[in-house]
Amino acid sequence: MQSALAKTSGVLEQLHNFPFTKALYGREAVDTLLINRPVYYREQPAVVEEFLGQHGKVHLRAVCEEGFTIEPWVSRLAGEKLDGQHKADVDLLSELVWWFQPED
Repeated sequence: MQSALAKTSGVLEQLHNFPFTKALYGREAVDTLLINRPVYYREQPAVVEEFLGQHGKVHLRAVCEEGFTIEPWVSRLAGEKLDGQHKADVDLLSELVWWFQPED
């Protein structure tokens, strides 16, 4: 029970710090704010392609032609050299995603 409360507290803190929580009223507003929004995923430029609301995730596409770089330990565990992935489904509140305001 205490671990569930601690996790809930952490999620509420993340939501409080999320850049656009006050503007997320309705699916249309979400799509307007999130779709095609430039972000950084694991310090690499990406664009939000889709908001998967029921799963609390966003579908990201790498901006670089090479895709997202793969950590060496992942390749080692797979037993082969992996090419960069160009898409990723990521938790909306993941610390691996840095939401930034696009320059006008």
